[in-house]
Amino acid sequence: MKRLIFVTMILMASLAFSQEEKTLVDIGVGAINSESAAVTFVTTEEHSYLYASSILFSASDGEKIEILEQPHYKTKYDEAFGTDVSYMEGTNRYVIGYAEERLPFKLTIGYQLCVGQVCYLPQSVTFDVSGGSTIVKNKDEENVVSNVSANINDNFDELSRSSGYMNSTKFLAFLKMDKKQGFDKILESSKNQWWFFIVAIIGGFLLNLTPCVLPLIPINLAIIGAGAKAESKSKGFLLGGVYGLGMAVVYGVVGGIVVLTGSQFGTLNASPVFNVVIAIIFVLLALGMFDVISIDFSRFQNSTSGIAKKSGYLPILIMGGITALLAGACVAPVVIAVILISSNMYASGNYAGLFFPLLLGVGMALPWPLAGGGMASLPKPGKWMMKVKYVFGILIFAMAIYYFYVAFEIWNPKKANDNAETLWYHSIDEGFDIAAKENKPMLLYFTADWCKNCAQMKMSTFKDSEVIAELDKFVKVKFDATVDNDENRAVLNQYGVIGLPEYIIFDAQK
Repeated sequence: MKRLIFVTMILMASLAFSQEEKTLVDIGVGAINSESAAVTFVTTEEHSYLYASSILFSASDGEKIEILEQPHYKTKYDEAFGTDVSYMEGTNRYVIGYAEERLPFKLTIGYQLCVGQVCYLPQSVTFDVSGGSTIVKNKDEENVVSNVSANINDNFDELSRSSGYMNSTKFLAFLKMDKKQGFDKILESSKNQWWFFIVAIIGGFLLNLTPCVLPLIPINLAIIGAGAKAESKSKGFLLGGVYGLGMAVVYGVVGGIVVLTGSQFGTLNASPVFNVVIAIIFVLLALGMFDVISIDFSRFQNSTSGIAKKSGYLPILIMGGITALLAGACVAPVVIAVILISSNMYASGNYAGLFFPLLLGVGMALPWPLAGGGMASLPKPGKWMMKVKYVFGILIFAMAIYYFYVAFEIWNPKKANDNAETLWYHSIDEGFDIAAKENKPMLLYFTADWCKNCAQMKMSTFKDSEVIAELDKFVKVKFDATVDNDENRAVLNQYGVIGLPEYIIFDAQK
């Protein structure tokens, strides 16, 4: 029964791959004349692309296929390979040429598709070229089935698997088989971050003491009918609370959207260049706090006063939100810095980072209901406000130093970590035997030289000291799938691997 379930899983994986191939990339070949044909590649899934170097044309007669035209490739610097790489996405067209006397022959097209953090195994498709106006896919071609069998030890159960690039935090969670989901995961992420939330609320509160905000508080209270002009303390308290709520909601929503849509932040954060760029942004933001450069959106703020003249609480809520967005030179650098920090936290697996912008808004909103009800006296503006502003500048500059340090650590990792690669076994059977003897779980890692995300794992995640310490609890087996042959295909099929990198955790049956 157990074997039947496993075979069914493999068949489903194979079917899924077949569907992925049809969905993610379509290849069509059409004859132009008796000596040339157009080959079209169409990638339809978001974040899917083909490496230009992986596109190969070969003929059954062994003669070379001439490329008469090729698409305009996109180029980007790949940190994993340390060089520029060419790729294409969407719809792209090649024109190939061949001598008419070679007809008929079979045209084989090789390619490799990547989607996000996972690169699929190199694939090929064959077409019958007969000289007619129609070139069709070869239906007689059958997949080669190898007689080589990969052994899955009956004494071990698969506990968990994952794929794609993972930064150190996410990979540690995978190794620890963290199954928490939804709100439980957020609570787990934030259980040691209470101090961070307090800092966010206090920081938001202190934003009200900056030169661009404090002098405007009495003016804005008067516009919404709160403070000294309130009908009653309770009415002023309510109006001020609605105004402050608008601030908190806008910071929470806008910050959350930016954090969630920054899906590539985790991968980019493994790049020293990216960390240097973030550090430079923080330096510029700090200079804005010290008035060395101007980052000022306050000139737009007067346009919001007309909103409050409309009746009802909704216009006041909207005005509070707009005021939060256009709070001025003293606030904008802090808000940008907070969103960058939140994105980094979320991408590192700390889901509590989603709430950092909201808590900043909550802190900024705290004094508004009190001031609106006349229950608190506002401090008088003065030169002391500049000191508050400079404190924020120093904190932002400290974050710049931190990101410069992170970039240096990635660029120049500790030499002690370089030996981590020597601790991997390369035989699956040997790994199972050692895991049984040492009573340890086994990590089976599928990689290849052409897998850019595997290279990124080697450069960053596998050199992290916490990851190395956690990996010591496992028997580690690395399977190299660089060579596309029957033996490797058999192992990949046996374990249901369709893209790299792939990680599987096994443990002895209890």
